[in-house]
Amino acid sequence: VPGARRRRTELRRLQQFDLTLEYGPCVGISRMIRWERAERLGLNPPPVVRNLVLRHEGDSEYEQSARGSEEEDGAEATTTV
Repeated sequence: VPGARRRRTELRRLQQFDLTLEYGPCVGISRMIRWERAERLGLNPPPVVRNLVLRHEGDSEYEQSARGSEEEDGAEATTTV
């Protein structure tokens, strides 16, 4: 249970990053690409986001923005109808 709680907390932190407009749009790009873009633009994205994504490399829940995954789910549902 502590591992599940930690995962929920980490994913909530990443979702907060997704919803913070100052780092630019998040639809259609990975969190790492968005984080790197914000860093290049001098927007000081939170290092914890980068660290979480790198620590969980290969886990799409950590790599893809919440908005991006909703878009993918919607597209997938459309193609199966």
